[in-house]
Amino acid sequence: MTNEQILKKAGISKKEYDAIHQWVNGYTLMTNEEILHKAIEKAEKKGYHTPFVWISDRGKEILKDMAREGNTSCYSIIFSHDFAISFYGKEWKKRLKEQVLEVNPLDYIRKYLD
Repeated sequence: MTNEQILKKAGISKKEYDAIHQWVNGYTLMTNEEILHKAIEKAEKKGYHTPFVWISDRGKEILKDMAREGNTSCYSIIFSHDFAISFYGKEWKKRLKEQVLEVNPLDYIRKYLD
């Protein structure tokens, strides 16, 4: 029996399962948009300058578009050396190499949000 079949038989949706799993493991659900936004805020506090204006409504829409599930356009930011240096600090090269190997690099970044 697959995990999906077990969840269906138990009457638990995948979304509910993910929420329970993440709560038990000590972290909260965040959308890719939230992860990207918080990561850029953290990097900006350490000197990173974003390539677009956050304050404008258009800037917010660009962020939402970049972080949508399956959209890789945010990679130009999260894989840049400038971002990595500000976000990860001294271990930026090591962390960036590990991030590159991840299926979803935003999940990797989430681990380093304060």
